Amino acid sequence: MVNVLKIRTLVFDSAHYIKGHPKCGSVHGHTYTVENLRVETTKFVDFEKLKIVIEEIDHLLLVPREDDVVWERVCGILADYNIGLKILYIDGPTIVENIKKELCKLFLGLPGVQKVSFDLYEGLNSGVAVSERVRDIGRS
Repeated sequence: MVNVLKIRTLVFDSAHYIKGHPKCGSVHGHTYTVENLRVETTKFVDFEKLKIVIEEIDHLLLVPREDDVVWERVCGILADYNIGLKILYIDGPTIVENIKKELCKLFLGLPGVQKVSFDLYEGLNSGVAVSERVRDIGRS
């Protein structure tokens, strides 16, 4: 039996940069909106578990995985001044398409979740529709 959970809107704030982009090459933030979240499960999954996925990405710096050495050094320097910086490494540039892939991995990492679909918006008008199954992102 398949259970379907639906959440209309979830919101998180995160910062990112896109190397070499004339406008987005500097670190800046967005309010991201996950809309029409639909999760298919093979067992009971609490709505709170889905919300926790969003809470975990809230107020993070989204960084391309290839830049990890630089940002680990920055985190070390900031720690010396009691300044925290939380980072989530993303495969590829931190564009909305790759951020949605990371969110899919997080949702699909919950026990029993088989399929997830949602729209992800970066600000008011730019976004991407998402529909992925476990097998689509490398889980078996």
